[in-house]
Amino acid sequence: MHPSIACPRLAPGLAVALAVVLAGGCASNETGQRANRWMEPGSIVGQPSEQWDVPARLARGRSPVYPIGQLLEGRSSRAEVGFTVGIDGRTKDIRVVQADREVFGRHLAIAVRDWQFEPAQRNGIPVVSTMTVAMDFSIQRNFDAPLSPDEKRQRARSR
Repeated sequence: MHPSIACPRLAPGLAVALAVVLAGGCASNETGQRANRWMEPGSIVGQPSEQWDVPARLARGRSPVYPIGQLLEGRSSRAEVGFTVGIDGRTKDIRVVQADREVFGRHLAIAVRDWQFEPAQRNGIPVVSTMTVAMDFSIQRNFDAPLSPDEKRQRARSR
């Protein structure tokens, strides 16, 4: 059989998975979702606190990867992780705070592991800070955009 001809013994889901992966790599995507893309610097900012004057801000990082199995099944979820930002701006002590589906929490935690922040400051001196980040993984919504404070309040009321 010629290598460019599909093998009839492949699982039917494999062809769908391959199509999704190939389509996901395209430059244009109708929903604007592009997994593992660079996020805007400053798009994630820590909450105000008495422990710092200036909250930590995202300097660089990639958005989480949508779990392929969940994408193929059309599943959406919300996940929230908590973590510490050190004086060097690196994340540590990452933990899943809440996830409707465990796999989404893991994918968000994996992304956060590699994020770099401008550390929080107190009187101009970098200090250790803590943060939580919630994200919706949705095929319809730009899943890698953090929830705004208004979206967080709406979701809390709807529970």
